Amino acid sequence: ARYDLHHAKSPLEVAIVTGQGAEVVEFTAGGTIVAGTPVKLDISQTGEADSTYVVAGTASALVIGVALEAAVADGTVRVCTSGYIEGVNFAAGVAAGDSLYPAGSAELDDNDAGATLPCVAVALTAVDGDGNGNVYWFRRY
Repeated sequence: ARYDLHHAKSPLEVAIVTGQGAEVVEFTAGGTIVAGTPVKLDISQTGEADSTYVVAGTASALVIGVALEAAVADGTVRVCTSGYIEGVNFAAGVAAGDSLYPAGSAELDDNDAGATLPCVAVALTAVDGDGNGNVYWFRRY
């Protein structure tokens, strides 16, 4: 189900704050997912399920958004697929204004890391002490 999350700003049921007009899609978790983690389509599923299940994203063109809440296998997880998102998992060294790409450890990294994957977001803040930052996510799903 696709819906706008105008009403889902903290402190509501999701852990991650999004901006007005952000698009959120409900998926089924293909494994354990941590809030703020980029996620990718789970192509280990069969049939249509490979487009309705997500797993923690790694360096892959299948990364489509950011999990807004934690989830366990076969649980529901809401994923922001476009718009402003706070608290996204960043690699060290990301600065505000960097183009961001999916990295190998379920985080986003800047182009300086030699990314060859599609750009998925732009950093609106530098990485903080917890390894997170705010982004504007480009629609890919």
